[in-house]
Amino acid sequence: MVSNDWCSELHDKNLPVTDSKVCAGGRKDQGVCERDYGGPLVCQERESKVIVGVSIHGRGCALARRPAIFVNVAYYSGWIHKVFIHYSRLEEKLLEEAQTKLFHSGQYHKPARGGVEHLGLYH
Repeated sequence: MVSNDWCSELHDKNLPVTDSKVCAGGRKDQGVCERDYGGPLVCQERESKVIVGVSIHGRGCALARRPAIFVNVAYYSGWIHKVFIHYSRLEEKLLEEAQTKLFHSGQYHKPARGGVEHLGLYH
């Protein structure tokens, strides 16, 4: 990992490196290449691997003194959580609506005791 100030200096201050970004790398032949957009920056934290960043652009390929710039995942964690909760609830609502619709059409089958519920997909 490289500080954002130092990263900006190494990129000749041509690229704004704000808090929404993190930098890593900068060793020759180690790091992100031009077409690695969307690739993860993963760090080991004890027994776990943590996605710290997502590659947003490369200039050259793993150049010395040219750290890669990543979206700072932690910076967006609140937004990621809100989106996750929203779509989880939306999925639950859509599933419930589908079950109600199938139930009223006579295609929905309640599971037998200890059985697995299904939506009329198997008969």
